[in-house]
Amino acid sequence: MRFFTDENFEDGTAYKKYERYCRANWQYFPKELKVIQFGQLPEEMLSNLDKINLHDSRVLDFNQHRDTITIKLKVIFFDTSKVVIFRYFNVKNSDIPDINLLGADIENPNSDLMRHEVHIDKNFFTHTILFASGKFLKIHFHKMEISEL
Repeated sequence: MRFFTDENFEDGTAYKKYERYCRANWQYFPKELKVIQFGQLPEEMLSNLDKINLHDSRVLDFNQHRDTITIKLKVIFFDTSKVVIFRYFNVKNSDIPDINLLGADIENPNSDLMRHEVHIDKNFFTHTILFASGKFLKIHFHKMEISEL
């Protein structure tokens, strides 16, 4: 994580630093990476977008096949929950934590998402997810799709 670090939370700058980074690069964010920013960026940046709140989402299933990663999440948004599927394509050099955080034990509260951030590097994106356990999932990818069940 670059922005949502203990140090940045302690000095109260985590959200402002991430917002500044996102504003500077917003034109390069595809829609799929914008809609998952709910709760992390000001509402005015997300107007006219469907919103997905990843905070406290739980990983139900995780699959990696060749250069594609698929994650099924139970997302809670206000009083409703839904299941969404994230598909990351052209995945390169990802850091994957313990399989128990990735749907092997869906009753495990350590697999709840606490925070996440997106970075852009040339033609690739990095989605870093922090779990309640303190472990990270880092996915480097070229394209992403989101669908609902």
